[in-house]
Amino acid sequence: MYLISVPNLPPVFSVHIEASSLYFLYKANVTVDTTIELLLKCFQAHVKDVFDYKFNCAGQDLQSTDTLKNLGLKEGDYIQAVRIPFKLYVKM
Repeated sequence: MYLISVPNLPPVFSVHIEASSLYFLYKANVTVDTTIELLLKCFQAHVKDVFDYKFNCAGQDLQSTDTLKNLGLKEGDYIQAVRIPFKLYVKM
């Protein structure tokens, strides 16, 4: 008989990312240690468009170094994905 030790993994739960400009809802399975940076990369890979996005929750912009634990996000919470507008520069 063999005993296998498995580390205590953090629980996985779902958060929803709402992109009003795209009219869809993205469901992400995450842990409390997931950073906003990683979540944003996964979202942008799923969306596959040329725009950059930032996340907003409860009226506050989320920083890339924040974790879901630090933000207090839990199962079923909504994060809003906001397009960052293009900056056009005209050379004169």
